[in-house]
Amino acid sequence: AILATMLMSSYKKQAMDFLTNRYVVWLAALLLMSSLLVRDEFFRNTLRYSVQGISLLSLVCLVCYSNKDGILNKFLNCRPVVLVGAWSYSLYLCHGIALLIAENIFSVSALDDFSEKPFLFFPCEVFVTLMLSIFSYYVIEMRFMKLRKHFGSQVTS
Repeated sequence: AILATMLMSSYKKQAMDFLTNRYVVWLAALLLMSSLLVRDEFFRNTLRYSVQGISLLSLVCLVCYSNKDGILNKFLNCRPVVLVGAWSYSLYLCHGIALLIAENIFSVSALDDFSEKPFLFFPCEVFVTLMLSIFSYYVIEMRFMKLRKHFGSQVTS
């Protein structure tokens, strides 16, 4: 919302120049990565989301308005990345189910120590997540997309 407001203001050019400045982008990336590494409970329950949101201002602006022929846009438009983007909602919905399935297959808890889980626990979880998500996307989501088009929505898949 902050980014949209900034880009709709009369200061759009200044905001874009600032947010896509190479030093600001590197600082944003560093802040974002740091926020994922800090294990302090107070930080994780309070400031983490604000730091991530502020960091993402610059990174989202860079992705959305970067050079169309640049390496970043080429990467984001390659078929595997586009597919992951299309499946993202299904991945989000199915990863918890896949985690429960993997826990039952290997008789472990996701809360167990990393070293206590079998080697195949994570590959199994990823595989089940992908299978459930792909099924969900093509069998359920795509049918609803067709219904939306049928009833007048202009949303494309």
